[in-house]
Amino acid sequence: MHKMIPLMTLVMSGSLLMAAANVTLQQAALQRGAAQSREVVLTLEAAEAVFGLQFDLRYNPQELEFNGARTLLPEFAFDYRDKGNGVIRGLLYNLAGTPIQAEALMDIIGFDFTPIAGFTGASALTFDDLILAGQRGVEIPVAASPGGVNTAAGPVETRLADCWPNPFNPVTTIKYDLAREGAVSIAVYDLRGRLLTELVNTVQPAGSYRLQWDAGSYASGVYWLRFVGPDYSKSQKLLLVK
Repeated sequence: MHKMIPLMTLVMSGSLLMAAANVTLQQAALQRGAAQSREVVLTLEAAEAVFGLQFDLRYNPQELEFNGARTLLPEFAFDYRDKGNGVIRGLLYNLAGTPIQAEALMDIIGFDFTPIAGFTGASALTFDDLILAGQRGVEIPVAASPGGVNTAAGPVETRLADCWPNPFNPVTTIKYDLAREGAVSIAVYDLRGRLLTELVNTVQPAGSYRLQWDAGSYASGVYWLRFVGPDYSKSQKLLLVK
């Protein structure tokens, strides 16, 4: 159980505004009958700086087991508490007062769930009391999109998504889907084609995956990410800016 820290006092705007931010829970897919856990990612896109985020997340405890959650922003802390009856209260904050700048879609929190034994199908995740705090505690109007965990099917195609952020410093996130089980290789090369690091080299079951490359020990410049999966391969240019 994590200790909750009160969010800053919010100042309610005196007029109704169009949503200035979007918070979305992604869908996580598992192979039918699979019992492994899967991370559901909360993403944020906002037209202005966000200084804090507080919410209640609802799930069905008859269908999913909640294993924990983590911040995907190293400079931000995330405290949460499972209140029981399928409600998780979460608070994302930065004591230094540094805001989240999310003009483009940004992954901010990961929630880990495992389907209850015997459950197959789609299980929904929804928000209650979602609050975004802007500068000087002014509440930011927000639109929320629900997500869930789907055990009925896995990805329909093998693909590598665009790494984000890119340009980056020094960590970028790599996401990919496997439509079927097979050998997967993910490696990083320099501009001369020299292998710098191998991030993945193993056989993986069908599903959706994510990992991070920390390039803190490398110099600024252009690098190439090479992905090879079942019946699919792709190269992607990465720009490290320090």
